[in-house]
Order: sequence, then structure tokens, then C-alpha cells
Amino acid sequence: MTEGKFIVVEGIDGCGKSTLIEKLKTHFPDAVFLREPTNGKIGMTIRKKLASEDVLDADEMLSLFILDREEDCELHVFPAINSGKNVIMDRYYYSNAAYQGAMGLDHNKIIAENINRGFAVPDLVLYLNISAEKALERIRLRAISSEQYEKLSFLEAVDSIYKKISDDKFCFLDGNLSPDEVLQQALERIGDIL
Repeated sequence: MTEGKFIVVEGIDGCGKSTLIEKLKTHFPDAVFLREPTNGKIGMTIRKKLASEDVLDADEMLSLFILDREEDCELHVFPAINSGKNVIMDRYYYSNAAYQGAMGLDHNKIIAENINRGFAVPDLVLYLNISAEKALERIRLRAISSEQYEKLSFLEAVDSIYKKISDDKFCFLDGNLSPDEVLQQALERIGDIL
């Protein structure tokens, strides 16, 4: 049996990831769609912390994300890929490297730690490329409570780190285009590996 492909969608807050993933669901109904933080116990703890007023500790957040990812890979990612299903993930360890990196941790060490733990390595990373200013405009239009990470200088730092850690698996999509145009770009790239 052929292994499934592992596709990760990344980008700064407000880049259009969620919109793209919703559109991909109609094109890949048999794929397994996952997200980080997960809906598991650890993932829900992370979500609560992100939405709270408390200032987050980067090391604590990284540890929680790694525990959440460990469980997710074991219970969902590897079983799906090994059974021949494609997995499309909303955020992965690149997000940790970029976000906790922007909080002062070493982004290269974060990537190395995740790889050394044996987590699944993506076949393709779709990065929605958009300016921090444009992303914040979109976040404000959503008119929902914002997370601690949604500040201009912080998002600029996150974007900068994403670009530093991009490897040969990364494909940059133009996040300024319409949702349907972004989808077309994504479908072309996914078609290249399926």
C-alpha cells in the first residue's frame, strides 16, 4: 500500500489559512484534516492560554505544543499516512519555530527538536505569504477577540522567521489574491506531489 502524503498549511495569523483549508475539504473529501493545537486535552489547554490575558512563557508554550504534537502524530498523523490517506494539517512545528522564535527561543533548535523526536516530516508546506499589515486588517475585520500574538511588530518577526526556516518543502502562495485564486495555487502545488 502506498503511503499517504502529509501537507501542512502555514502562515501568520490573518493570512487566510482557515479559508484555504475549508476550500480544500471540498476537493479532498477523503483526506484527514487536522490542526494544531489539536482538540485534545493538551490542545485545548493551549487554546485557553492563547486566548487569556496572561503573558505566555515561550518555553512553557513550546513544551505544551510538543506534547500535543506527540499525541497527535501517534494517534492520527502516522496511522492515517500509513493507511494510505493524505493528511492536511493546519499549522505544525514550523509555527512553533516562528511564533516561539519571535518570543526569543532559537527557531533552528525548535525545528531540530521536532525532527529528532521523530515527528512526521511534511511532503509539502503551503505558506500563505502576506504582509503583517494586511493580515492585521483582516483580523480586525473579523471583529472577534484577538490572541496575544496579533500585534504588527510581532507578526513581522514571525513572518521573518518563517522565511528563514523555509526549506525545499515550502511553497509560497500569494495570500493577497482572492480565496479562489489562492485555492488554485494550492491545488496546483498539491497536484505536483499526489
